Amino acid sequence: MLYLAQTAANEPARFQGFDIFMILFTLLIAWGVIRSLRAKEKNKLAIGFGLLALLVFAFTDGNPVNGCTVMMRKELFELLGGFDERLPYTHDLDFWYRAMLAGFPFHYLGEPLTEYRMHDAMGTVRHREAIRAEVTATFARYAGRWSAFLRNLGIAV
Repeated sequence: MLYLAQTAANEPARFQGFDIFMILFTLLIAWGVIRSLRAKEKNKLAIGFGLLALLVFAFTDGNPVNGCTVMMRKELFELLGGFDERLPYTHDLDFWYRAMLAGFPFHYLGEPLTEYRMHDAMGTVRHREAIRAEVTATFARYAGRWSAFLRNLGIAV
């Protein structure tokens, strides 16, 4: 995700009408989650749905999961076929899509346990163009199934 944010900062914005809708809708959902969390009586269904919607929207335009912060059972990793070794840069993004589409939930621990350091010698910087091409191809590979998944959750347009 930091890579995508850095790349976006170096390029001119190309907003389309739907982009503005997604930003406003995401802000509305985030506002609802915050209000639900602050309420005296917590509506766990509303909070859970809101957090799921935010996660889903995050995967619409990036990879919000830092692979070195994930823990899972070995059985899950094996069940989903592990990482696709043909994808040197997006093997984790591909795996997260397969996990979500198979119905496995992501649990979030809301405290920082790692730090992310950016520098000019890191692979994300040195292989920027190859990563960008592979991210685009990975999004395209899952676009149809992801859209169907969102429609089934009732949160897609």
